This record gives sequence, C-alpha cells and structure tokens, in this order.
Amino acid sequence: MARQIRVLVVDDSVVIRRVVANSIDSYDDMKVVGTAPDGRAAIALIGKLDPDIVVLDVEMPVMNGLDTLRELRRIGRTLPVLMFSALTRPQMQTTLEALALGASDFVTKPTARSPTNTIDRELIPRLRALATRGTRRATPVLPRETERPTEARGPASVVVIGASTGGPEAITRLLTAVPADFSAPIMVVVHMPAEFTPIFAERLRQTTALDSKEAANGDKLLAGCVYIAPGNRHLEVHRAPAGLVARLDDGPPENSCRPSVDVLFRSAAKVLGADALGVVLTGMGRDGLAGARALHRVGAPVLVQDEASSVVWGMPGFVARQGLATSVRPVLEIATEMTRRTRSPRLVAMGAEK
Repeated sequence: MARQIRVLVVDDSVVIRRVVANSIDSYDDMKVVGTAPDGRAAIALIGKLDPDIVVLDVEMPVMNGLDTLRELRRIGRTLPVLMFSALTRPQMQTTLEALALGASDFVTKPTARSPTNTIDRELIPRLRALATRGTRRATPVLPRETERPTEARGPASVVVIGASTGGPEAITRLLTAVPADFSAPIMVVVHMPAEFTPIFAERLRQTTALDSKEAANGDKLLAGCVYIAPGNRHLEVHRAPAGLVARLDDGPPENSCRPSVDVLFRSAAKVLGADALGVVLTGMGRDGLAGARALHRVGAPVLVQDEASSVVWGMPGFVARQGLATSVRPVLEIATEMTRRTRSPRLVAMGAEK
C-alpha cells in the first residue's frame, strides 16, 4: 500500500476539526496526524508530526491563518497549505491575501446543512493533488516553443484564460506583468465560488494596471479590460452588431465545472478562429483540454504554464501532453508572449524605436 497522505487540521472549532478529521480518515490513502485549535499550536506540531499538508482556518484566536502562513514561510516550511475559508467578505479577502503569500489553494468551509458533501467534493481532491505534487513521476521535458517559426499570424483580438487550483495567484502574477496599454480584452475562467469572483476582480483592479470586473451579460469587450467569469455561470465570447461582447450562460456544468474553461475556449474558437489566444494555467483536472483542442483546430495559439511554476500541473499538463500547446512557459514568460501576440508588428516596431 502506498504511503498515506499526512494531514494536519487547524481550526478553532472543535466541531469542524472533528468533522474534517473523520471525513479525511475515512479514505484509505490519507490520515489526520494531528489537529490544532490555533496557529501557534499548529507551528509547534508541524515539527513533531511532519505532515504532508496543512488545512488552515482563516480566523482563529492566538494566531490567525494569515500570521501562521507568514510564520511557516519565515522558518522555511514550504509544505502545501490549503486555506479553509467561510463565505464572509473579510475572510474571502484574507484568503486571497493568503494565496498571495504562498498558500496553495482554498476551500470554503462546510455548512451545517452539508458538511461532508463539501469535504468530499472540494477538500479531498485538493489534498490528493497538492500533497502528492512533490512525489509524482517526472514529466518528459517539452519544447518551450513548438510553433513553426515560419508561420505568419496577425495580432490576437481576444485572450481567453483558464485556471483552477493555484489559479488566483497565477492569474494575478500574469496580469501584473502585462502593460496598462494591453491591446486586447482578456476573458478569464477560474474555478471559484460565486461569492469570491467579484472580490477577486476587485483585487485584480487594485493590484494590476488593467481594469478588471466580474463579467456581466452583454459587456462590450474592450482592450485592456479583464472580464472574470462569475462563479456558477459559464462565460462565452459572442459577436453582436456592436462588436464582441461577453455572454453568460446557465447551461449544465462541464467537467463538473461551471464556469467551464472548455465553454469559453470553444466559443472563442467558433467566433474568433485563429484570432483568439488561449492560455491554460495551473489547475486540477482536464477542464480546458477540449477547448484547447478546438482552438488548435482553427489555428489559434495556446500558451500553457509549465510544470515547475504550476501548483498542480493537471489542466496545463493534459493540454501539453496532447501536443496542443504552442508553447510551455512560466507565468511571467507567458505574460511577455501574450503582449507580443496581441500587438501588431507596426506597434511592436514603434515600441522598439523609442
């Protein structure tokens, strides 16, 4: 039998600790090696118990989740941390800050109505993906640039981005690195609860040079603006008499996801053809694979985050292994490539002359 994933659960609620621990221990491939009511107690236990991953509450007495995460990084502990957040605005804002400080991902806390459903559906898959990241088999090295050098293509008119686990921070780093005069609209699907997406859009607006908003049905797509798919609604590109607009859809989930990256990418392939530019960032599962195939089929480039910089190389890995990636790069290099591919040769030349 393979080694079990060792989990430390940190939460000030005795009930939550018991519910989470019992649920985790019901799976043969993982076990809770300890629990703690606050961050200070957790720091003391980590050295003794050597967990593979920590489930960390946001709000706690003595030492809260954010301070605990800072202390872990200060003392050189790099083990994965999964934040456990309630759906209140302060906790959601703190959770996004924790991701910026190096937390791997987050899960919303179980409710009194369905505690184990949330754990089974959201927490358990993330524990498996994050805790086994360092022990998985090496992936063959892929060429950083697979597009034919002689291929001519005009500037992309819209960038479509998909991400999941680790996505909020990867998207933030990516968009922080693109210029304020970015010359195309950017549409983003990231797997987050509906309560988080407007706060995430607000955070992007504060931390990047771009205008960002949660997409609304009928939004005209403007250059240099970022449109975040609302949680639980699909986002699509649509061509209207006034130009390109965002369209929201309440259709069934795809890959157990709504919004789904596949839905956005397929719409971009259908409406824009080779004028679209796809980007697949860190995330569990294979959402985005079918959409990347649709983009590839119409000649649109697809940029993929590399394994080394991904929290989980699931979504980008599937695309890369299927030979659908135009290039496989770290996030900051993707930002440079996005900028290059959305600017006309004339604008690029003018910029070089300055």
